[in-house]
Amino acid sequence: MEKSLQDNLKRLLSVGTAVLLLLAVYIAIQILGGSKTQRDFNTITVDASAETFASPDIAEISFSVIKEDKELSVAQENVDNIVKATISSLKAIGIEEKDIKTSYYNANPRYEYGKAICAQYRCDDGERALVGYEANQSINVTIRDLENVGKVISALGSVEVSNIYGPNFRIENEDSLKEKVREEAIAKAKEKAKVLAKNLDVRIVGIENFSENARGGIYYAKSMMAMDTAVMNESGPAFEATLPTGENKVETSVTITYRVK
Repeated sequence: MEKSLQDNLKRLLSVGTAVLLLLAVYIAIQILGGSKTQRDFNTITVDASAETFASPDIAEISFSVIKEDKELSVAQENVDNIVKATISSLKAIGIEEKDIKTSYYNANPRYEYGKAICAQYRCDDGERALVGYEANQSINVTIRDLENVGKVISALGSVEVSNIYGPNFRIENEDSLKEKVREEAIAKAKEKAKVLAKNLDVRIVGIENFSENARGGIYYAKSMMAMDTAVMNESGPAFEATLPTGENKVETSVTITYRVK
């Protein structure tokens, strides 16, 4: 009985030893294999940038209409009447309906507080009272004929809009310009990599990584305005502003990591 138990223990130890040995061999293979993969190639990293300038072909202007009244429906109706009149003026200039878009609409109550009540160590606000309502609508306008930018601003200045923001000059189809500067930046990076590989006496065998940092709509020269038309209307009749468009800059930078041997 005792001998049989000893034999069983010996067999278990032999099996355990074999398993541990196989596991050690497997781990060694994985480590050596990984080391071999790491030794298969080294890397070099280069970066390059490119840019181009182009004249903008569209402009964007936004404006808001804000009205207050003791009744919400009256405030909303007053806003709507001004918006309708403004849209009619824009269409008369040549702005298409598809290029006139509401970006924001809000209607909310307005409250005021009565006289503050002060005790020995603190003051509390007086009683809150509802004094009326405010309606607010903001609209974005896209102008595709830049000759009309001054006319649009003049038209907005002659009606009861509350604020005018813009114009924001930009290039509508900027993707084609981005593709152009990307190709130029990559070509520069390739040339730098070839020179570097030659200097290091290595051979490029592939690409390990690529990244791009593209920037567009960076205005080389632009005109931006923010006007309160209440002030404009007090100063005299509307006018056509002089608005130089300048050029927009589209630029990108790329970073490429090459595998080398």
